[in-house]
Amino acid sequence: MTNQGNKKNNALNELLNEITPKEQRRMDKRMQLAMKIDEARQAKRWNRQDLANALGKQKSVITKWLSGTHSFTIQLKRMELLDVKLNQPEQPLPDNMTFNFNLNITYKLNEVKELANIITSISVLSEDYKIQLGGIKSNCVIFIKDLASYVDENKNSSLPDELITSLNSIAISTTRGIMFSEFRGTFLHDAVLPLLNPSNVMKEKE
Repeated sequence: MTNQGNKKNNALNELLNEITPKEQRRMDKRMQLAMKIDEARQAKRWNRQDLANALGKQKSVITKWLSGTHSFTIQLKRMELLDVKLNQPEQPLPDNMTFNFNLNITYKLNEVKELANIITSISVLSEDYKIQLGGIKSNCVIFIKDLASYVDENKNSSLPDELITSLNSIAISTTRGIMFSEFRGTFLHDAVLPLLNPSNVMKEKE
């Protein structure tokens, strides 16, 4: 192998070593999605233009999808506080009490306006899970470009896992901040929602 070839391989190895495991997983998911789209296209014996026409997209968008380089354009439009509950117990809470939490996320999609209403409900429970001490419910309204491409004619959605993870992360972190603000100075002052892996949070669709 020539010195020039060795230099090229060394440069490539250096670039690959800079890719973090998180970035690698993200790229793997994009490539898996690209493969699924292409398999469906081939099953129908469509070319890329046929797929673009069927989805109402430009051929360039389909090319990005099939190359695994498609990225999602999302923007938090507004945040709404829907409900706050404080159930003051008769006896003071012990110091250093361990709080438990129930979290639920529900999606309401409006593909026409390209908006997702992500409703996050968090219940604060006692250490033995028997008493609900409080709760909060919020709504994150997020713009998702080309949202209609993930919703079929029967209103069934199929959002990519990577997109769901990003949306869950926004909803949870924003609600965590609101919850801390609302509970500050109350008996739930120390009931801080711990850090969660947003990819492990299941979503429900109304």
